[in-house]
Amino acid sequence: MAKRSVIKQQRKEAVNFSSMTYDNENNILLHYRGSDSLILSFPEGDEIIDIYESTHNEKEWKAWVDSAGKADKTPDFYSDKHQMMMEVMRFDDKAFRKGKRNPTLERERSMLRELEEKGIMETFPDINQIFLNADTQLPTDEDHNFTRYRDNFVRIVGKHSKQVEIYKNNHPGYKLLFFVFDETSGIYYQKISDREVTYHKYWADSVIIKSIKDSGADFIIWYKPYNYYETSEGMKGGLPQLMIYDIANMQIKVEDYNICDMISSEV
Repeated sequence: MAKRSVIKQQRKEAVNFSSMTYDNENNILLHYRGSDSLILSFPEGDEIIDIYESTHNEKEWKAWVDSAGKADKTPDFYSDKHQMMMEVMRFDDKAFRKGKRNPTLERERSMLRELEEKGIMETFPDINQIFLNADTQLPTDEDHNFTRYRDNFVRIVGKHSKQVEIYKNNHPGYKLLFFVFDETSGIYYQKISDREVTYHKYWADSVIIKSIKDSGADFIIWYKPYNYYETSEGMKGGLPQLMIYDIANMQIKVEDYNICDMISSEV
């Protein structure tokens, strides 16, 4: 099943299609603030609630400054009121390693070019949302791959971890928050036997938790809105879509997984 992207128009004049995708960090956070996902936090506590409110509540969000421009000091956002800074990143289970293309993003960008060439915004000047269904036509194992899923989480967090010292020098004394937007559709199952599977506890996966602990951030918000699933045996939906980690204080029982036992729910 292809992932559906929500693209919001920022301006009705001089439309810039690239600014309407999730390449724009503001669109990711707009999607997040429009959600009502229950929080799975590690640990539970008032500080986690404060972080959630400061990033999710529209009134509190006004205290944040967008610093994602090329001429701005990193990271992407900071708040003097909350004494925090935030770097936004995104990943899925489809991106290929350096030098290779992400087939979903490639198809989405092709669709955007088609829309631009057809003058869709001039034809419908009041449109404020565009939905893209970027079907890659790839076999399931190429379109949804567990190894890539975990590797991509580790890669994207590790990439931004290399900038932690710069972030902290730019905003001395501020807490650092990584916001990880997980665009993967569906979930993964762990095969127990030929007749039995259980769901992947991604929030406690030992490989992912190690990456979180090693990130250098103070907190991580992991937003995973597309994880609906349903099976013929009656298993369906209800897994966490929002995880918040207080890295210095989190206590979590990790789960180990053999990649050979993992199957995508998107089969």
